[in-house]
Amino acid sequence: MDRDDLPIRHPQSSRPSPATWPREAPRDDLRTLAVHLEVRSQSPLMTEEEAIAFLRLDTIRVADPAATLRRYREKELLRATQVSKRIFYLRDELEGFLKRLTESNPR
Repeated sequence: MDRDDLPIRHPQSSRPSPATWPREAPRDDLRTLAVHLEVRSQSPLMTEEEAIAFLRLDTIRVADPAATLRRYREKELLRATQVSKRIFYLRDELEGFLKRLTESNPR
C-alpha cells in the first residue's frame, strides 16, 4: 500500500462539534464589509486594474489594456503615482484625462 493510499485520520478533539458551527454570518460582519467596500470605492488611488475598468478599456476591443495605459503615460497624456513597486492612478487624474480627450475630440 502506497503512503498516498492511506486514509487521513484526525484526532477527535481537533474536529469542531456541529453545535459550535456558525449558523449565519453576524450582521456586524456584513456592516463592516459594506463600509470597507464603500471606503475602497471612494479611495482616490486606483490600481491599474481599477483604472482599466474606470476607462472601460476592458469593454472595448483593446488587445492589451495595460499596454494602452503605459502608452498614455509615456506620451504624458496620463500621469500615475508610483508607491513602492506598484503604479496607482488618481481618480481626479483619470477624470481629467477623459475631459481632455472629450474636449479634443468631441462627438
